[in-house]
Amino acid sequence: MGSSFRRIAFVAAVLFATAAAACGTTARTATRTDRDALRVPPRITEATYGELRRSFFSTPVDAEGRDRLRRALFAYLAQQHAATFDTTAEVPEERQNEAYDRAVAAFAEMTELLAPEDFVPERMPRELAAGARFIATRGERRGDEGRVLAALYVLALIGGEDGARARAEYQRLDQWGRNARRALPGLTRPFDSAISVWREHARLTPGLDVLRNLEALFVGRRDRLIQVFGPDGTGRPPPGSMTFEEYQMATRAMALAAYDVASVYLAVGDLTTALARVEALGVGLGADFRLTQALRAARDGGDTGEEALLAIAQAFGRDRPEVARGVCRRARVDHPERAAFAQCLGRLAALGDDLATAMAEYEAAIRIAPDDRELMDEAIRIAAAAIDPGRDGENPTLARRAYRRATTLIEQRRERFPRSAPPVEPAAIELAMGVAEMNAGFVEPARERLEASLRIRRTAMGLLQLGMLSERTGDAARARALYREALDSTPEASREEANARAELLEHLADASRRAGDPQFARRMYTQALELWSAAARNARGEALAAALVRRGVLLDRLGDHPQAAEAFRQATLADPGRRFTYAGILSHLVAQPEADVALAVETFRRATTQMTLEPEWKVYLALWTLAIQRRAGVTDDPEALTTLREHVQGDAWSARLARFGTGDSTGAQLLGAASTRGHRCEALFYDALFRYAAGERGPAREGFVQALGIGMVNFFEHGMALELVELIPGADQGQPAAATTVPTH
Repeated sequence: MGSSFRRIAFVAAVLFATAAAACGTTARTATRTDRDALRVPPRITEATYGELRRSFFSTPVDAEGRDRLRRALFAYLAQQHAATFDTTAEVPEERQNEAYDRAVAAFAEMTELLAPEDFVPERMPRELAAGARFIATRGERRGDEGRVLAALYVLALIGGEDGARARAEYQRLDQWGRNARRALPGLTRPFDSAISVWREHARLTPGLDVLRNLEALFVGRRDRLIQVFGPDGTGRPPPGSMTFEEYQMATRAMALAAYDVASVYLAVGDLTTALARVEALGVGLGADFRLTQALRAARDGGDTGEEALLAIAQAFGRDRPEVARGVCRRARVDHPERAAFAQCLGRLAALGDDLATAMAEYEAAIRIAPDDRELMDEAIRIAAAAIDPGRDGENPTLARRAYRRATTLIEQRRERFPRSAPPVEPAAIELAMGVAEMNAGFVEPARERLEASLRIRRTAMGLLQLGMLSERTGDAARARALYREALDSTPEASREEANARAELLEHLADASRRAGDPQFARRMYTQALELWSAAARNARGEALAAALVRRGVLLDRLGDHPQAAEAFRQATLADPGRRFTYAGILSHLVAQPEADVALAVETFRRATTQMTLEPEWKVYLALWTLAIQRRAGVTDDPEALTTLREHVQGDAWSARLARFGTGDSTGAQLLGAASTRGHRCEALFYDALFRYAAGERGPAREGFVQALGIGMVNFFEHGMALELVELIPGADQGQPAAATTVPTH
């Protein structure tokens, strides 16, 4: 299980630095385009899928090869999502919502390849059937009306025996919804409820009849409001007929009726119908008039029309990004020479946290306008944001791609604009990539990137990260030197800087202890304790809990376990919903020479009373609690065993760990099921931990050493193994390598 670590500062802020504008109006023109004739490879792979999908949306609907590419994309996605749509798979109850949401997202990824004209029997891909059946079955239990309607709609179009049943069920559900909403109180609630359902129906399956039904609901709501407020919206409802909030919502809905109607068709790139339906409403004043003028300008084309398209996309960008996406996709097809539309799609993808797509769109935009510095700077910021050390954990594929893209862009920028600095410092990019490699367990690539960062600029964060990597891979001497340098460059002027110094002092003490200098380590632990104690006096909530956990660990290092236990108890009360509080305490207790069973059980039970604690965390905390108890030779905590038994079903990694904890599988079986480096580290560690608890010290030490060799340096399991291996003498040792407390003299 990955442990908590500090995120690189620029990552949190860089993503929205430029994307906040959604789809800006700074259109750019060049003489080249990124469109080539569509070539469909014999086989689509994970590496080629993203670019092929982007190419599909970039070409006209009548382009040669487009239908063939769509069929290939559907075949690829059907294979990729087969397990997601498996209605026979056993899914633990606490994961069913997650599985359902994942299936809906996969279904949407497939149906997005269809235009409204494709929702006819002869063009409906059969690959959609599995996803539609899954949603129809699971969604009905949830009362998820809009998504179930969409699933039944697809099954009815696919036809056959399932199609006839689906058509009848679709009609029944549609009529049930209409009847149920007639009884809803309020001026517009029947319309509001229906619009919510049909918006989702149209998002997933935008057939022409579905779009017309959604439009009719928006128009019906507007007409109902006109009856009360008058055509100009200045009337007043009868006294007591609605609350002030309902009044505000009603007047807003009336004012935005034209935008709502237009959005139905703009989301699928149909500007012609959007304009026709808005004009049919009657052109009003203000926003209605501006929208109509923009749609007319877009229809008429030319430079003004292109600017109008960007303005329309910007109007919808933040509140209705799917509408802005539809506009910019259509505009890119019609105006392939304009970089602004690829840039618009890149911004929208970034706002949706789809950074892989965002990078591809910016790359396309730069191919069109390679000399646009602002565009290049945005692309660098997006690529830098994608090198997020906390994003993909064990899989650094996106981060590596983003790193290559960011460094290439910075080099290109340096050649084209040598007199200005890039928007993201190269040292920060190297640092983020180094931490991402650390999180994934790739030690040498991590070391290379961190050292590259420090060659550019020696920052306290870079020194800390390389120090942690060195310490956790056995080079305590180098870690000490790096921590000392980081400490010298970290002042104590603010609360944040004081906390950073406390963290560095503790790391320096740990490295000194491992390097065989316990007296110096004790001084550093004492100084760190003073800083964390001061921090705790001025903190609340999460910050207080974090400070108290560190204070407890340091008190244990200094040999005062009673005070440490009290600090840990206070931490669980300071912010009861913070999972890392419980993980920090229990993982520390696992690696202590003397097992504090009472504190472990108390901490575990407090943790499991929290409704927000994820199922996998319950499994990890239960395993740690049982290991502490078994080491002490006491009876297993029944609540910990019950927790594990509640999570043994399924093939998820946490279920496999739970089965190991209950004794229903062996360490060898757990290791055999490990599919990632992280899983392998955990399998080796937990087998060793339970062997250690059973008194098998030799095999336990060997297992801990093997777990450390995987390189998952930011995992809790790596940290615990590093401490535990020092408690067990090696084959050529008479004493432990180091103690976890330091002497007073």
